[in-house]
Amino acid sequence: MRKDTYRVPGNDQEVLIEPPLDELPGVVESNRQLLLNFDLSIHGQPFQDLRAQTRQAALRSDIGGEQLELDSEAPIIMTGHQAEFFHPGIWFKNFLTAHLASDTGGVGMNMVVDSDTCGLTGIRFPQMVDGSIQEREIQFLFNGQELATADCLLEEHTDFEPLREVAIAADLDAHLKNTLEKFLNRLDMQSPNLAIASTRLRRSYEQDYGINNIEFLLGTVESTDAFLHFFIHIVEALPAFQKIYNEALHQYRRIHAIRSKANPLPDLDPDETPFWLWRKGEPRFPLRVLSDEGSTHLLLGETPIHRIDFSLDADEQVWGLRDALGDTFCLRSRALTTTMFFRLFCADLFIHGVGGGKYDNVTDTIIENFFSIKPPVYAVSSATVHLPTEAVVSGSDDIDKLRYQARDVNYNPDRYAAPGVRTSAEFEVKLAEKKQILESMPDRSKTERYKGFLRLKQLNHEMLAGTPSLEQNMESKLAAALAVQKQKSILQGRNYPFFLFPQEKIQSLVTNAGLL
Repeated sequence: MRKDTYRVPGNDQEVLIEPPLDELPGVVESNRQLLLNFDLSIHGQPFQDLRAQTRQAALRSDIGGEQLELDSEAPIIMTGHQAEFFHPGIWFKNFLTAHLASDTGGVGMNMVVDSDTCGLTGIRFPQMVDGSIQEREIQFLFNGQELATADCLLEEHTDFEPLREVAIAADLDAHLKNTLEKFLNRLDMQSPNLAIASTRLRRSYEQDYGINNIEFLLGTVESTDAFLHFFIHIVEALPAFQKIYNEALHQYRRIHAIRSKANPLPDLDPDETPFWLWRKGEPRFPLRVLSDEGSTHLLLGETPIHRIDFSLDADEQVWGLRDALGDTFCLRSRALTTTMFFRLFCADLFIHGVGGGKYDNVTDTIIENFFSIKPPVYAVSSATVHLPTEAVVSGSDDIDKLRYQARDVNYNPDRYAAPGVRTSAEFEVKLAEKKQILESMPDRSKTERYKGFLRLKQLNHEMLAGTPSLEQNMESKLAAALAVQKQKSILQGRNYPFFLFPQEKIQSLVTNAGLL
């Protein structure tokens, strides 16, 4: 396992693409050849059969409802994220996905993780209030915070009316007013749940740029037989998988000098699987199991809901599990298992953000040690985009320099005193004595050096007292610079959703990156 070096770009309009853009078509082809040559069995099923089934299932699950047949030779470029109104720095992955799909004659796909709870329960935006910029948040999710986004029903769990009231408020600047109104007009309130509503909304904006990636919900593909074979394959070998999983996490922590046992993810307990289980409409739980000779009981909390009998035929095990889940329970992969499944069974290239790119170092190690195969290469991309505003924040003082000066003025007031003060007879006498003491210090005894130090301190105090506004001025400059920095940091935050950003700014970002 290598130590990752991925970092979110620091400057406006700056992008990260790793490996570099011009190398990615070659990575897609090398991954495709690697995956085509895998000859292994997953729960008694040929790997290539399960991969073909998963790819077709992803295409058939497009939220747009199109029924597409996949050319077996066409590469799939895939990315994914939670069903959120996320920042354009995250959105950049979707542009890169579409570009590479076009460049390689393949298909672009975006996996919507509808099994996670809603990370952001409101829409955030900066607004000028009483002469300063403040971050505001208008909440839209009111009683579904503990639910998966697939179970957050718009009619029952959301209310966008407070945002509509803000959009027509007189004190909102023109840009924010227009973007919020556009968002509300495009939001499909007839969508069955928040995951689909947020996906349809984002897709409508992507179509403005000519992007038409396939969009599918994680839950639709993870309801297929191919995924259930993958699931049972891991559960049947759970002790071995847990050992490999936990050792990979320990290795990551050692390499990155991480002390927290929860970072990047907690270890799996002896009875814990890398999957979620929940009853539809209720909070999710890590799936735990109780194993005995030749079988495993799946537990929801402490309650067994199904027994997998490993003596049965593999298809019978899948059919039995499917019947037990029915329309009542949801079984989904957790973070590392999700990308593991789709990198192996669907994508020819998976594009991560910075966080996923770091953590999938762990996934690489698990793939190598559990499946005994070389993991396909993944890509990492991100971007930084600052939100424009009609409020202009000026000032670019060096904060570190001002902090140093605010401290240094107490030890060297002569450096900062006004020329008229420095040339006064009284000040010159004190300054001459200070220089004489500093020059004589190397030749003084320890006791005399201490006396000299005390005298220097007194002289500095007297010179500073002779310029009573000097220290206050330095502190005022620092305070003003910090206030400007705070205002800029609000404008440059990554909490703001993609739809608040002007189309021309996004267009410039992706064009300069070579994607449009």
